[in-house]
Amino acid sequence: MKNFISATGMEFWFLIIFFVSVLLSTIFSISPAESFYGIGGRRVGTILLLLCISMYLILGKYLCPGIWIVWIFLISNTFVILLAILNFWGIDPLRMYDNLVESDWGYFMSTLGNINVSSNYLCMVVPIGMVLYLLSDYSLSKIIYGIFLLFGFYGVYITTCDSWLLGIGISFVVILWFCMKDHRHMIRFFELCLLFFCSSLLLKITFLAGGYGTALGMEFQKLKLQNFMLKGSVLIIEGILFVLCIIWFKYAEKKKLKIAYLKARKILFIILAVMAGTLVILFLIANVSENRQWEGAFQWMAYLKLQDESGSYRGILWKQTINAWKKLPLGRKFLGYGVNCFHHFIYQYQAAELEHIPMYFVDAHNECLHFLSIMGVPGIIGYFGLLISLAVTSGKMSRKYPVMLIGTVSICSYLAQGMLNNPTVFITPNLFCC
Repeated sequence: MKNFISATGMEFWFLIIFFVSVLLSTIFSISPAESFYGIGGRRVGTILLLLCISMYLILGKYLCPGIWIVWIFLISNTFVILLAILNFWGIDPLRMYDNLVESDWGYFMSTLGNINVSSNYLCMVVPIGMVLYLLSDYSLSKIIYGIFLLFGFYGVYITTCDSWLLGIGISFVVILWFCMKDHRHMIRFFELCLLFFCSSLLLKITFLAGGYGTALGMEFQKLKLQNFMLKGSVLIIEGILFVLCIIWFKYAEKKKLKIAYLKARKILFIILAVMAGTLVILFLIANVSENRQWEGAFQWMAYLKLQDESGSYRGILWKQTINAWKKLPLGRKFLGYGVNCFHHFIYQYQAAELEHIPMYFVDAHNECLHFLSIMGVPGIIGYFGLLISLAVTSGKMSRKYPVMLIGTVSICSYLAQGMLNNPTVFITPNLFCC
């Protein structure tokens, strides 16, 4: 029995937990039919989730990977990204905007549709391209992957979302962890950084040439952080820094300088972990003490306080989701309100608090809160346990099979952006394919 448990791996047992939680939250759902068929709300119903689980098991057992998968990946996603770029600049070759009201033009792009969905999807696709570039041995493949990433980074920028900053940012952090072992990998890492800089510069040039006249362009103009990243002074510093780092590591490689990479990696990531942990704690303190006014030396804490309007009303939605979950009976807290029933859940308990918001919410715009609400504690454990264990397993396997790094980076990117986004019927199947 012990041999069987160890041979199957933790991800298998988390998958079982997720599978059981899907069934239980469907059987005990407030609306079993809606949960099973996914006929309303986010439309991520039981049938879809069971198909995802089946697909994960089938591909894991029978898929024979080959270069053909890479070519399909590159060609199909290049089309999606280039179409998004054309749409951003007001060009609609497929006439997809013909039947869309003009007020919605700033929220839809490419064949994926909604900008949040586009950001969600690209946070899985672009990190795969980053790993392919990192592992490429030939100049031609580096050029192909480099061009793909140039358009890919451009594509995530123009989704006009904030979630990609988390996803792509975490991708760079995870790749840095695996690159801090020798000079060659550090050169590749900073080449990836330079590609991001080139994409940012290209976007800046196109804005200078074309302005912000399109519907999506006007939405982009409202983004403070992204526009700061495109400031001329920031781009100059960024470009010089990345070029100097590449030159230095090439010099170190040529002179065969010895660097204690493992020790440096340990120190760097301890510092990053402490900083991230401190920021999370301060964020929680700022938001738990709702009525406190931060003044004097602690005035800066007010900037960490979640505002109702933050991120397209995510602030008030997260608050009301937590308040609604607190009101659930103990059994519902454990099993959830039902697969695909978030919209019933939030308006059952917090309708009065949300009636002034000009939006109809069908998800929590946060995967943790979303699965906690609809599938309860087992759903959270199974879903996130599966993804995290797969990311860890892929990372370990990458020591022998470097291409497995794709699993680690893409999953970490997806989990990071999921703090601001939600599962969808378009994206969730792709996650299980990864």
